[in-house]
Amino acid sequence: MPLPYLHYDVFTGEALVGNQLAVFTDARGLDTSKMQRLAREMNFSESTFILPPERSDTDIRMRIFTPMNEMPMAGHPTIGSTFALAYSGVIRPGAARFVFGLNIGPVPVDLEWNGDGLRFAWMTQSTPAFGRIIDDRAAVAATLGLAADDLAPDLPVKEISCGVPFLFVPIRDRRAVDRAMSDAAAFRRFMSAAGLELAIFLFSIDPAGSSETRHRIVQALAELRGPDVDALLRRLSEDDSPAIAHTARALLGGRAPAQ
Repeated sequence: MPLPYLHYDVFTGEALVGNQLAVFTDARGLDTSKMQRLAREMNFSESTFILPPERSDTDIRMRIFTPMNEMPMAGHPTIGSTFALAYSGVIRPGAARFVFGLNIGPVPVDLEWNGDGLRFAWMTQSTPAFGRIIDDRAAVAATLGLAADDLAPDLPVKEISCGVPFLFVPIRDRRAVDRAMSDAAAFRRFMSAAGLELAIFLFSIDPAGSSETRHRIVQALAELRGPDVDALLRRLSEDDSPAIAHTARALLGGRAPAQ
């Protein structure tokens, strides 16, 4: 049967760059297995599936899939889907707020308009949940092909989540961030010894004392499982996810707008 979807490039003003997103605007009749297969076929970092609302405090139900699994929430799919729903008329022009029902619960997005066109969307993130600090900094550095002294000496290696947990690894400077290369075997050894199954978010504050960060992330997020880990760990790149940026600012003790 025909299955319409919209292809968006998120966090960019230029076509064919930014973060790719497929928005399936009417996912009624699709079961979880079919959604997962479609996301794998699209092979974008995420695909979203729009469904009728399941709760009275939400406007719509949305499920987010990577090519490998379903996500509890994610930033660029939510923002991109907001623009897709505004374009398709699901969100009426001039609406001040639209609330998505995600797997973590209601996620509100505040809207700014330029006439009938959506100009900007502000996504409210969950309050950061802080997990444990990892003391074996040398083992963490080894997973990234770095030495222990490449890590920032005054910041902890810490698990943090704004809906999707990451292991945040502060790096001394942006040169070390750019030099990092994932080591799949070291990654598996470390995660097994630590009892974790997380992606690593590495970042630097550069220049020192500023609010500017340089960061990279294993794009597979929490999908690192079994035999696929080697290929996934090779997919290090820049990431502009607002959920991740918000969490990073929380780790740094700063304050960021909920975008």
